Amino acid sequence: MALNQSDAGVPAASVNDAELDARLTGMEQRLGEAMEGRMQAMMSQVMSQLPSLMRGALDVGGVQQEEESGGDVGASTGASGDAAAPNSSQGSAATGTVGVGGYGRGYGSQGETAATGGGVGGVFVSGDVAGEGLFTGGGGISKLAASHVNPPQLKKGAEQYPGRRQDMIVQAGILDIGDVFSGGGVLPDINKPQTALLEQGFSYAAIRKTYLAWKFLSAALTTETDKAILRRCTNPREALRQLDAAYLPETQGAQQQLFREFQQYQTPRKENPVASLNKLMGMANMMRQGGGATVNDQFVFARLIDSLPNPEYEITKQTLSVVQPLTRDILVQQLSTRFNLLTEEWRKEGEKGSGGEQAYIAGDGTGKGRQAGGGRGSKSNGRGSKKKAGTDDRVDHRRCFRCNHRGHRIPDCTTKKLEQCDTCSGFGHNREKCATPTEEACMAVVEHPNFAVVSFEEQYDRAEELCKMDPGWEKLTEDEKEAKVQEVITESF
Repeated sequence: MALNQSDAGVPAASVNDAELDARLTGMEQRLGEAMEGRMQAMMSQVMSQLPSLMRGALDVGGVQQEEESGGDVGASTGASGDAAAPNSSQGSAATGTVGVGGYGRGYGSQGETAATGGGVGGVFVSGDVAGEGLFTGGGGISKLAASHVNPPQLKKGAEQYPGRRQDMIVQAGILDIGDVFSGGGVLPDINKPQTALLEQGFSYAAIRKTYLAWKFLSAALTTETDKAILRRCTNPREALRQLDAAYLPETQGAQQQLFREFQQYQTPRKENPVASLNKLMGMANMMRQGGGATVNDQFVFARLIDSLPNPEYEITKQTLSVVQPLTRDILVQQLSTRFNLLTEEWRKEGEKGSGGEQAYIAGDGTGKGRQAGGGRGSKSNGRGSKKKAGTDDRVDHRRCFRCNHRGHRIPDCTTKKLEQCDTCSGFGHNREKCATPTEEACMAVVEHPNFAVVSFEEQYDRAEELCKMDPGWEKLTEDEKEAKVQEVITESF
């Protein structure tokens, strides 16, 4: 025996170890291939089930983060009942099925059944909402279901509420939640947890629809007062009824008062008639909502035409009275056109009155040496001449050296030229009529170290030059500049 082993050249123990290593290596290879094939099969199943899972997620409202009553959001995949860790995914797939686990302990009931029974767990159960704390914890339906809904804003005010309410009900009907507001039957209490509502016999679909209607109405409210009414109620239908009681007239006395206001309404003189039309339409909607008088659009149009002030809209009223049929578009077009024309006329009247007032103040030509008609131009920010006062033309700033007024030169001046005395250089007399032959005795001569010439034109120009040396000269208005020059002339002479 020893000879045989020696001839073989390899010990028996060594032969057994080599066979064992080969077997282990083969098993590892086969196990790896099996695991790789299994993973590929599992991934293919996940990809095949992904569209249905996404549709279920969109039906319910999408995937949300956990809130007060939920655990960590997670998903688990596995085989043969492998369960995920707590506070992660509460379930996985059964043998050969990949499942998506629950949202955590807050939504635990459906996720835990997925761990033992297989299939898809979590909140995506037959397209309905599942999970404890759907309302109290704020989870369940994703914001995706409400973020893309823009209901008409129920603004504060009894005049706007009826029309906005009607638009909201129409849009709610499009979203398949209109029966929550206007239908019959008992609605779930929005403040109770889902398990309690399920025990009371409400279905997942009814719970989901009620919650979506609640979010829809909450998004439509704009004031804190209205939102406080919503928070006091247990379902959206009750909240809408309380809002109706606050804004819609229900008593006969309120209806009569509203109809009286409708009949006595008069459009203010400088108010846009389209705004008055909206007010009357709001009153008509309130009367229809409250079960009072039936007021159609033609009656509202006739009432608006009758309320227009005279004589501004007299021709427009006659034109609209013969239009058949009278529609809202035609009415708005006619009234807007007339109102724009009146607005332009009122603007021009205001500018004309302002210019006339300025001309009246400066009409006597006193005070600042100006002649009549020195009104302001509407855009020139300066004084105009007699021909250009109150216009948009550029003001002529040329100064006449005869009368010292701006806007013309000596050849165009209408002021009579004064005779100048050769003895005293004064105006209004000659040498023969001068009071004294000496310069010292001449009352018209004014001596000042800054003025070597006593003519009025040069006095004004020199005084103006002195005023311009003031750093704040450019910031003064024309009137202030004129007053400043006159003050310097008075003090200097």
